[in-house]
Amino acid sequence: MKPKMIALSALAVTLAATGSAQDLSADEQAYLDALEAELPGTLMNNPIEIQLQTFGDDYSAKVVKADIPGEAAYQVRVKSAKRQPWDVSVTGPLIKGVEAGDTVTVAFWARASKPDSQTEKGHLQLRVQQKASPYSGVLESTLEVSDEWKMHEVSAVSQHSFTGDEMSIAFNIGDHRQTLEFGPFYVLNLGQ
Repeated sequence: MKPKMIALSALAVTLAATGSAQDLSADEQAYLDALEAELPGTLMNNPIEIQLQTFGDDYSAKVVKADIPGEAAYQVRVKSAKRQPWDVSVTGPLIKGVEAGDTVTVAFWARASKPDSQTEKGHLQLRVQQKASPYSGVLESTLEVSDEWKMHEVSAVSQHSFTGDEMSIAFNIGDHRQTLEFGPFYVLNLGQ
């Protein structure tokens, strides 16, 4: 699965600048249809319109050039370590849901452009979750990220059923002083 995601992520980021999910052109819809046919399962996010937001205190965020497919990344600098990883959270919407028992896979590009000085790594907690309290999780994993770009992949079986409108992806990064960069990502429902 990884080689397909790597190859397809360049087109996804390129198309992200050309339109929005609310008014997809025929070419964009054809791209999404082809992507869906190539990938296992069903896309739960829209890789044409990557919308990331950062929540928390004492951080800065911006889009930077990157040596990855699409040539752009979302960079977040955590200026001081917080108590919990979710005290600074990078989130994105999902458009399709999940049923209890479905396998969910997330594949995403990430690197630590300025790792935590004590561990020399970047640290993140990845969650696919309810976007409101009680934030029940569908997938959760803690990862260390190097200073080199890498596509990471995490899978889990959902214990919950949610619609796409009820869910989001969250990269929780607040418990370390660090600068992380995020590239294209894919959230897939592989079914039961």
